[in-house]
Amino acid sequence: MTPHGSQQDLNQSPIWLKLGPQGQQPPRPATGDRPQTPPLYPIPQSPHRQPRIALIILNRNGAGLLQNLFLSLQAHNSYNNLELIVVDHGSSDDSLVLCYQWQDRLPITLIPRGQNYSFSASNNFAAKQTDADLVLFVNNDISFCQDILSPLAQMMEDDSLGVVGLKLLDLTDHSSSLPPPIQHLGVQFDFYNPFTSFSPFEVRENPAWTEVTHQPWRVPAVTGAMLLCRRQEFLDVGGFDEGYFYGYEDIDLCLRYQKNLHKSIVCANHLAAQHNRGVSRFDSKCSSSFLAKISQNWQHLDQKFGYYLRRRHLADFFSQESYWTGQPLRIGFAVTDVDLATAAGDYFTALELGEELAKQYGWQVFYLAKTQGESWYDLHQLDVLIVMRQDYDLRKLKNAKPRLIKVAWIRNWFDAWTDTASIADYDCVWSSSQIGVDYLEDNLSKLVMRLPIATNPQRFSKDLPAQEAFQSDYCFTGNFWTVPRDIMSCLRPEHLPFTFALYGHHWQDMPELSPYYRGAVHYDQLPYVYRSTKIVIDDANTATKQWGSVNSRVFDALAAGALVITNGKLGNHEVFGGLLPTFDSPESLERVLQEYLNHEDLRQERVKQLQQQVLQQETYAQRAKTVFSLLRETMTQRYRISLKIGVPNRDECQEWGDYHFAMGLKRAFERLGHSVRIDILTEWYDSPSFGDDVVIVLQGLSHYRPQPHHLNFLWLISHPETMTLEDYEGYDQVFVASHIYAEQIQHQVNVPVKPLLQCTDTSRFYPDPSLGEAAPQVLFVGNSRQVYRPIVRDAIAAGLEVAVYGRRWESFLPPGYHWGTYIPNDELRRYYTAAGVVLNDHWLTMAEGGFLSNRLFDAAACGAMIVSDRVKGLEAVFGEAIACYDDSSGLGPLVQDCLRRRDETASQRVQLADWIRQHHSFEQRVETLLEAIESLNRVKMGASQES
Repeated sequence: MTPHGSQQDLNQSPIWLKLGPQGQQPPRPATGDRPQTPPLYPIPQSPHRQPRIALIILNRNGAGLLQNLFLSLQAHNSYNNLELIVVDHGSSDDSLVLCYQWQDRLPITLIPRGQNYSFSASNNFAAKQTDADLVLFVNNDISFCQDILSPLAQMMEDDSLGVVGLKLLDLTDHSSSLPPPIQHLGVQFDFYNPFTSFSPFEVRENPAWTEVTHQPWRVPAVTGAMLLCRRQEFLDVGGFDEGYFYGYEDIDLCLRYQKNLHKSIVCANHLAAQHNRGVSRFDSKCSSSFLAKISQNWQHLDQKFGYYLRRRHLADFFSQESYWTGQPLRIGFAVTDVDLATAAGDYFTALELGEELAKQYGWQVFYLAKTQGESWYDLHQLDVLIVMRQDYDLRKLKNAKPRLIKVAWIRNWFDAWTDTASIADYDCVWSSSQIGVDYLEDNLSKLVMRLPIATNPQRFSKDLPAQEAFQSDYCFTGNFWTVPRDIMSCLRPEHLPFTFALYGHHWQDMPELSPYYRGAVHYDQLPYVYRSTKIVIDDANTATKQWGSVNSRVFDALAAGALVITNGKLGNHEVFGGLLPTFDSPESLERVLQEYLNHEDLRQERVKQLQQQVLQQETYAQRAKTVFSLLRETMTQRYRISLKIGVPNRDECQEWGDYHFAMGLKRAFERLGHSVRIDILTEWYDSPSFGDDVVIVLQGLSHYRPQPHHLNFLWLISHPETMTLEDYEGYDQVFVASHIYAEQIQHQVNVPVKPLLQCTDTSRFYPDPSLGEAAPQVLFVGNSRQVYRPIVRDAIAAGLEVAVYGRRWESFLPPGYHWGTYIPNDELRRYYTAAGVVLNDHWLTMAEGGFLSNRLFDAAACGAMIVSDRVKGLEAVFGEAIACYDDSSGLGPLVQDCLRRRDETASQRVQLADWIRQHHSFEQRVETLLEAIESLNRVKMGASQES
């Protein structure tokens, strides 16, 4: 199969950039591997009727092609209950005469239409002119080479089938002794092109699936060059969509059969015909209007099925059929090195999990090494990337699939991970401990899943023989990377009458331990080390100890039959309920070693208890099942959401309220497990957008052009005057941050319109009096927007001591009023809480339209005393809690009155803060948005969720 590049592809197929991911895929033994199997369809064997079949053939100046078609049908067909309907598009050659000449040999009905109609229009027209049970759409450049009509009709006795195609072969010179090349075994889809949402391609040959070349199999679509279906079902589903003009009609029809009728598509590859591809296609004399019509085909298909196909192909990876793509899920692990002799343990953890995923699910697994340089970031053809190192920079990705799932599997250095620039861009975060889960969720505002490290009990088997070269009473396996370890101060082998062995890197330079050093061991030797000792010391280092993360040494040694003594008390408690013997000093280590090395029965009893738990609960076989469930949940039940904001460049993000509003929305979605990306103005149409499910535009001054393969939502939060009624119609649903304005426009447009007010981020905005007396008496936070904002101007004119924070105020403010250009968003609550009065204003069009500013919700959630200009609908939300002024002369007295009453209104403001946080949070808004997303998703996907 060659889904990318070459003359064999359908139009719009991407170019194959490289031969695959740059990561290494070490050979694995075939034993136990579970290969992906194609969705074969059994060849029918039962007796069958002979329903009437109408062969519908379109023709334009194809007399020679028709002659070959008629001759081949006459030579190879024994099926009698048929008719041929030839629809002629104004031929100027001998086509009509030829049809008349053949009417005494074949049951031909000729329909001359006089001009060149579309493929869809004429096939639909012809299907209505017959009462045949089945219709077989046949290109005029087809040649029969087998007696196929009877077995095709037999397949249609299965009511679960909707459309049947068959294997097509290239038409070759009869003098050739070679079999004709396969041209078509069905149609599948490619989703790896960074510049489009999907691409259909014709399956040719797949070395892994040789059986599909001669057996029927279920496919997403078949070519319209030869396509069989029931006539009535064809008419019921609407026939070929006449919105296309010679392109993708067949793909569209097959997708509608599956989505609307829930019928299967089968390519009957035990049957074959020959196709003189290209002869019936267009020539260089096509008019510009003709070519313009063709150019619209892709947009039409994308609009109808882009979303559907993307969601369907993700679910396909978990059925092990590779139905939509012909490929199993491909996972890449980003690790330090790919070498069984490496000192970096992240590779071995990835290797064990990867092998188990391949074994259980037939997924393809690759390992991308940091030692490969820039190839570390080449992700061509990968579906999932699991990153094992915190220094992996997602900004450097190359050739990434638009819907690449990016996973951070955090097993150490938890605090360092949270400081990386990439951490916000991961779709999933997995933690090896519950302490890590809690820490990461608190710091990242993301849903974090627990995935501990484990062992491979086949590799670390208790049945392996001990080896004399590795014999010891107790040992330690680990490396010294310049950071002091507890074992360096706790271990005193010279005090004990037992044999100690030290394995790892860089211990030879430590005089007190060098006598016991036996060098580094290859990963394949490690099971024998553990089988040849009685006790393994686990020295959890600073990267794991405080996080309760249990490393592979513990699981591997226990699986192999050695007792483990650990200094990782938190991990011991979480995983083993405290059953592992522990140490925290030289004395406690020596005491435990003596206890278990002097009492073998006690050691074996504890090993048996711990080993049983490891083998039942802590293996990579179990972890693989967990990963399967986690990825399936992420890829099939969660959404990838893009928030579009009008910020012109990344350097200005922190100074834009829209950005902070988007961040609050992102956090609320991601706490529920969804993946959210914030796109600024210059990123709106970049490659990652082709992998998005949902787009939410936070409408400001800039206008977004909705793309057909998304669920498109507009949230009009400001500047309603910039929107025309036509602008709304490009969206699937419109939300308006004003009850008044939503009611005003909902009867003027066809798109659903609902009110959805702005809100606050309850994790950022709450009463926080820690700023104390440093707070200004009167505070205004906002940029000038190149105008002298009336509320600031009026406050200064009234003699108020206003502290203004924001950009571009220099040309407007007198000296002493501009206190700074920016207050960090996570510090803003302190200012809102402690300020005497917080000033708030609106653009005139927002005030008239009833758009309540985000500042009102944030400040109120902090218990602030707020003075605002008057805006329609304010009282309906805030009651009388917000003081409003109507003219410049009234602002000064109003602020002074609020300052005098500040203490006596404290309890009312705290009550308002609680009420705002309970009813106007991003959590509530996300709940509303998700209801709309789910509703539209059901419509887009159809009632059935099966592939």
